[in-house]
Amino acid sequence: MHRRIVTGFTAVALAPALLALTAIAALIDEPTGANVLDIGSRRELFVDRYLIDRLDNATLKLHEPQLAPAMTEPADNLEYGTVIKDGDLFGSTRAKAVEPNSMVILRRSLVAKPTRFHPGRGESTDILFMTARGNGPFDRTFREAFIRPALDLARWGNRSNYAALNIVPTGPTEMSIYTTPFRRFTLRLDCFASVHVGADIGELVTKPLTFTGKELVINYSTSAGGSMRVELQDAAGKAFPGFTLADSHNLVGDAIEQSVSWTKCVDISSLIGRPVRVRFVMQEADLFAIQFRPGE
Repeated sequence: MHRRIVTGFTAVALAPALLALTAIAALIDEPTGANVLDIGSRRELFVDRYLIDRLDNATLKLHEPQLAPAMTEPADNLEYGTVIKDGDLFGSTRAKAVEPNSMVILRRSLVAKPTRFHPGRGESTDILFMTARGNGPFDRTFREAFIRPALDLARWGNRSNYAALNIVPTGPTEMSIYTTPFRRFTLRLDCFASVHVGADIGELVTKPLTFTGKELVINYSTSAGGSMRVELQDAAGKAFPGFTLADSHNLVGDAIEQSVSWTKCVDISSLIGRPVRVRFVMQEADLFAIQFRPGE
């Protein structure tokens, strides 16, 4: 679908020249008690190692945004620009001036899409991916390029790859990133990165955490031959009765919001307030995000 961008808004400088920050809707708490994370009912994305205690034959994988078809009514080139979603309209703004040391301070998890400059390679550029939580420093779990110049020769020069401020939802399962000179890239919703397992079985075990809610919902994807099972453990790593790996229903498929269930129950509210580790056993699968929710 081609979307129209409305221009002409007034903008002020809020971000550094080469840094675009986007808030993920999740307040970040510090660990409580004996290194137990209180995540409440927030959706947590696997963009860093915040939740991860152990990965066995599994890796964190950065997912590359895909270039969308050209816009039917392109605006300016979005250098130091901002894209805003207001209902069904999308607006673009451009800063009148840029203060190199200014930054938007938000008490949320932040995503940065800075431009990387290669002066020794014809002044070429690409775009990186970084995150920060609370008042902590930016995390560079992924050091490789997030958006490459690719096949378009015009993108292999200086000032050719700046990301506009904000990442906006452009469909029920899609979010978009806008870059110079007015290009749109798409990603699966909440899928900047994932815990990835290939053909051989692998595992993820989270740090001990506390939550509120009645069900565990995941954003995940498997191949036709892949699978995912889930176990809930106490802080020492012992499975809770009824929530063992053997009790887990085998998940095969692809869903933005998939409720996890076990043979005897789906309701996990009996574990509210108790430190819980979540163990995922996966094959040919990606886990993008988890969330504990109130349920139906």
